[in-house]
Amino acid sequence: MYQFDINTKLITYMVICLLMAVVDSTQVTASDQLLPSAPLYSRSAPPDVHDSVMRTPLPTSKIVEGAILHPYRSATVATEVSGVIEKFCYEEGDLVPEGHIVVEMSKNRFAANAERAQNRIKSLEIALKSLKRAAKMKQRVLAKGATTQQDFLTAEASVEVKEAELLEAKQLLGLAQMDLKACGVRAPFTGHIDQRHKHVHEAVERLEKLFDIVDVTQLYAVAHVPESALPLFEKGRRAVFVHSSRGEFEGVVSKLGKRIDPKSKTRKVYVLIPNSQAALEMGMSGSLGPSD
Repeated sequence: MYQFDINTKLITYMVICLLMAVVDSTQVTASDQLLPSAPLYSRSAPPDVHDSVMRTPLPTSKIVEGAILHPYRSATVATEVSGVIEKFCYEEGDLVPEGHIVVEMSKNRFAANAERAQNRIKSLEIALKSLKRAAKMKQRVLAKGATTQQDFLTAEASVEVKEAELLEAKQLLGLAQMDLKACGVRAPFTGHIDQRHKHVHEAVERLEKLFDIVDVTQLYAVAHVPESALPLFEKGRRAVFVHSSRGEFEGVVSKLGKRIDPKSKTRKVYVLIPNSQAALEMGMSGSLGPSD
C-alpha cells in the first residue's frame, strides 16, 4: 500500500512538470510572434538608374593632355614683284626687328622704270608749258580778230590732253617707285625667321612665298578639351601649362573654338602664355589644367 502511494505521487509530479513545460513553450512562441523580424545584416538600396543618367557627370580629371604650343603671331611673307633674289639678310632662327629688310630682290629693272617715268614727266611738263603759252597767244590773237575761235579751242584742248598725259605719267612713276621699294621685303612685325622658302639667286614670281616669321614673345597652348571639362576653361579664366622638363607656366584662356567635334566631343581651347624670357618653344607639348 505504501509503495502504491509513492508511485502515484511520482506520476503526479511528472505530469505537473510536463504541463508546466508545455505552458512555458507556448508563451515563448507567442512572444516571438509579437516581435518584428530583424534581418541579419542591412545594405543600402541600389541607386535609381534614371537619376544617374540625368545627373551631369563631373570630369574625372582636371588635367587635359596633348596641349601644343603655337606662336602668338605668324605670317608667310611673299614678294610683291617678280625678280631674282639677291640677298637674304637673316637666317632661320634669327630675330628680326619690325620693318627691317629680310630679302633684297634685284632692283635694276625697277630703278630703270622709275627713272624713265621721271624723264617722261619732265618732258611732259616742258610740252605742257609750251602748249599753255601757245593757247594764251591764240587767245590774244583772237581778241584782235586775227584768228578763229576754232583755233583757240584747239589750242586749249591740246593743253588739257597734255595735262592728262602728265597726270598718268605721275601715276606710273608712283607705281614704279612702289615696285622699287618692294624689292626690299621687310618684316611685318618683330619676330624670328621660322622658315625660308627660297634661296639666293633664285627667280621668283609675284606673290610667291619667301619666308615665315613668328612672334613667340607670347605662346598659345592649344588643347582639345573634353566637353565635360569645358566649365574649367571658360574665357578669361587662368590656366596652367605643364611641361615635363620646363615646369609650370600660367596663362589666361584667350580664345575658344566655336564648334565641338562630334567624334571626339572636344573643343579647342587657346591659353595665352607670356614667354618674354623664351623659356618655352613653339611645338612643345604638355598638359593643361585650371589655375584655381
